[in-house]
Amino acid sequence: MKRQLLCLGIALYLSWHCAFICQAFTDFTDVPTTMYCYTPVKWAVDESITNGTSENEFSPGATCSKKQALTFLWRAFVKRLNPVQYRNGNDFQEAINWAISEGLESENFDPSAPCTRERFVTYLYILADRPNVDISDVEETFDDVFLSSKFASAVVWAADKNITKGTNGSFNPDSVCTRGNIMTFLHRYATQ
Repeated sequence: MKRQLLCLGIALYLSWHCAFICQAFTDFTDVPTTMYCYTPVKWAVDESITNGTSENEFSPGATCSKKQALTFLWRAFVKRLNPVQYRNGNDFQEAINWAISEGLESENFDPSAPCTRERFVTYLYILADRPNVDISDVEETFDDVFLSSKFASAVVWAADKNITKGTNGSFNPDSVCTRGNIMTFLHRYATQ
C-alpha cells in the first residue's frame, strides 16, 4: 500500500511538474493569445521545435538566421522522428549537415546570414520534393515575384498550400524572417 501511494504521489508530482514547465514555455509575455503567431509558437514549443529566448519571452520579432531556421526545420522533420539518436547532439551542426545533404543549402553558405522569406519557403518547397506548379499567374498573385524569379515556383506552391498569404498583394521575398514568421510558415506546412 505504501509503495502504491508513493508511486501515485510521484506520478502526480511529475504530471504537475511537467504541466508547470510546459505552461511556463507557452505563456510568453510577448506572444499574447491575439497575436498572429500565438498558435504556431505554442505548437512549436509543445513539439520541442523551439523554446523561448528567456523564461518569459519568445522574441517573435527577432531576426532569424539561416542556421536557426534550418535548426527549426531539422527539429520538426528529423529530430522528432528519432529523438533518442539526437538527444545529446549539437542541433545547429546536425541541422546544417542535414540541410546540405538535403540540398537546402550548399556547403559554402553563410549559416549566420539572415533567413529571408523566399529562402524559407524554398526550404519547404525542396522538402516537399519540388512539386510541379503553374507559375504563369505569379505576377498577378504577388506584385514583387516575377516569372523570372528563381524562387517563383516555391512562392506559388507556398501560396497554393496557404503557407503564405503575402501582405497587401506583395510577398516581400527579401524581407528577413522573424522567429514569429518562421513558426507560422512551419506550422502551416506541418499541419496541412
